[in-house]
Amino acid sequence: MDNIFKIIFIATLLTILSACSIGQSDADYLKKAEQYLSTGDTQSALIELKNAVKANQDNPQAHYLLGKTYFETKQFAEAAKELRKARTLNVDNNQTMPLLAQALVKSNQLSDIGFLPTSGLERVNIAIVLAAQAEAKIAKKEFKQAQQLIDD
Repeated sequence: MDNIFKIIFIATLLTILSACSIGQSDADYLKKAEQYLSTGDTQSALIELKNAVKANQDNPQAHYLLGKTYFETKQFAEAAKELRKARTLNVDNNQTMPLLAQALVKSNQLSDIGFLPTSGLERVNIAIVLAAQAEAKIAKKEFKQAQQLIDD
């Protein structure tokens, strides 16, 4: 009889615990992710950020941090995808453009990089975007255009 009560108690406890995690908001996931990032636990942060994006597809901060974390873990194609989404959700271009430009080059998405705007960016970020565009031109053996970007 005691075993039956133990099984019922454990089953009830597991049900309650699983129900608690279902109700988390994107803000909760984002907060956990930021805590993991502050301690350098990028893999746990990636899980929380993916959950935040699932909970709210329109959370700009979640997409930006997910893109940035993908970039830092050298998952450049995924970084580019999330940084593009962050841009469409109006995250500041000074945050997204330098990382996006570099992620596009590193993931060999060279045709997309030429269309990245530099207007409104801080000088250092303009330089990063132009350098990435020049790198893409060099990879495509367009040396004259690359030299122009370097001169800029």
